[in-house]
Amino acid sequence: MIIRLPSDGLVLLVGASSSGKSSFARRHFAPAEVVSSDACRVLVAGDERAMDANEGVFALLHDIVRERLRRGSLTVVDATNLQVRARRPLLELARRFGRPAVAIVFDVGAEPCRQRNRERPDRRLPDSVIRRQLGQLRHSLATLGGEGFQETVVLGSADEVQAAVVERSPAEMAEVDGQVAVGAPALPRQSATVLLLRDAGGIEVFMLRRPPRSSFGPSAYVFPGGAVDAADGDTAALALAPGWDRAAVAPRMRLDGDPASLRLCAALHLCAVREAFEEAGVLIGRRPGGAPLDGAAMTALEPARRHLLAGESLVGVLRAAGVRLALDELRYIAHFITPASEPVRFDTRFFAVRSPADQEPAAHPGEAVHGAWWAPAALLERHGGDRGALMPPTRILLAELAEHRSVDEALDDLGSRPVAGVLFSPEALHSGRLPERLPAVDGVW
Repeated sequence: MIIRLPSDGLVLLVGASSSGKSSFARRHFAPAEVVSSDACRVLVAGDERAMDANEGVFALLHDIVRERLRRGSLTVVDATNLQVRARRPLLELARRFGRPAVAIVFDVGAEPCRQRNRERPDRRLPDSVIRRQLGQLRHSLATLGGEGFQETVVLGSADEVQAAVVERSPAEMAEVDGQVAVGAPALPRQSATVLLLRDAGGIEVFMLRRPPRSSFGPSAYVFPGGAVDAADGDTAALALAPGWDRAAVAPRMRLDGDPASLRLCAALHLCAVREAFEEAGVLIGRRPGGAPLDGAAMTALEPARRHLLAGESLVGVLRAAGVRLALDELRYIAHFITPASEPVRFDTRFFAVRSPADQEPAAHPGEAVHGAWWAPAALLERHGGDRGALMPPTRILLAELAEHRSVDEALDDLGSRPVAGVLFSPEALHSGRLPERLPAVDGVW
């Protein structure tokens, strides 16, 4: 079997102990390409048998994987990787940096694992542990296909493991949604977008126009938004939103209650607030006592926006300014995923919020050529036929807003509907056969 791997991707070796993962890694990858949980255990605790050090071991492993993926280096994780909760944070790192992920599964059977385990000169595991891991492997085989891996390769015997050949191709030709594309489809980056709304003789929404040379949506009218940053889900950020309960919000976003999902829930909300402040100069926040941020407060926060745009963390600049985040004001309203055929992809959650009355949005020149308030119907009338000016999610959400007479009405309606995940196919995009309103159920168009 020939296994073709992207040269900048994440590879998870999935299998029970003694299934041949480490031997496979030594044969096919350079030592620097392999991030081993056993090696991390030695670094952290001085002994690869020190299972009581797992928290620190996997924190170190994730840090190494994060930095290698950021640099675009092939990263092979040699661990059992038998549980969804172990694979999910690694997949999230791949998504964050736009790297493809491949799972190589060692389904060699129970007896080879037991035999190799008995032949180990040290660190033999009880048969009961091998048996439990093999049960976890059976469960993994049923779920891996829906977890977000670009490809799952199953090696079904010890002979297949021995015969496997690994090839790397940074520009492999692949067929994606019926079209030829170079390389594996890009993984969508987690991102958040926020619709800033106001009442002005009818509902209005603040729109930015992207620069003509933007890498995504050139010259398009867009809502403020962008990709999630690594620090967006940190506990320190949540300290600036006292009383906001991510566990209560996550179910509406169809995120599980596990730590990784709760972190993603918080990160998406923080990202929406950060992007609104960076791109439009609007801060969804309040004073420590609960009072809204007025014009004087925003004038004082102008240096904070500059520091944020210069690369400082949202937590740092707002803590220094004595400001709290008002995450409870965000309403989750939509979820769109860029088609697999596109070279740049985003997995985007959309939020809506009433723009603070005493804050006037101002586009940042590095993010947009200009920004302005628009009546949704007026923008649709002027540019509705221009697919470059209004991308499908923007057009659909403008149509939804145009059906409402006030901000409160829009927030109450859109903020209470079930949210469907929408993935457009290239055929639908090219033909224009797209929904005009938010779909009621998940689907591909």
